[in-house]
Amino acid sequence: MLAGIATAFFIYFVFGFFYWHSSIVGITGPELVAAVIGLAMIGAALLRLLDKRTPALSKVRFAGFLVFGVVMFWLSASTLYSDYAEPRLVLEGRADHLWQNRGSHYVDIGGRTVNVTPQLFERLKSKPYVRVEVGRGSNYIFNIEYLDN
Repeated sequence: MLAGIATAFFIYFVFGFFYWHSSIVGITGPELVAAVIGLAMIGAALLRLLDKRTPALSKVRFAGFLVFGVVMFWLSASTLYSDYAEPRLVLEGRADHLWQNRGSHYVDIGGRTVNVTPQLFERLKSKPYVRVEVGRGSNYIFNIEYLDN
């Protein structure tokens, strides 16, 4: 488990070093942490389930813990896979209808609603015509190019 956490922090550090100017680190961080926590839950539950000294009632609880870990890992890993292994969606157009809902920021670009970080949200108010690359898993803007109106 400690090796998994160390690996997650190493990957997070590498992303931060190479993409310090981008919002990729802020988007990837929570998904990466959720994947590592899911793997840790799977490992802990499997150890308890395979232990012959674990009471039967506790095995039911650990089976639920295992299922929750698998779901947590699957959701975060599939999002990361879609963001980094699949080609990104390229949109071009005017950034219309900027809005916030419960701390999340959204914008319509070329007829599609995408998620944006707070920093990009503020910048899009003044430079509305853009070409963006959107991650297919998280639906966040990964690269942005500001175009002339």
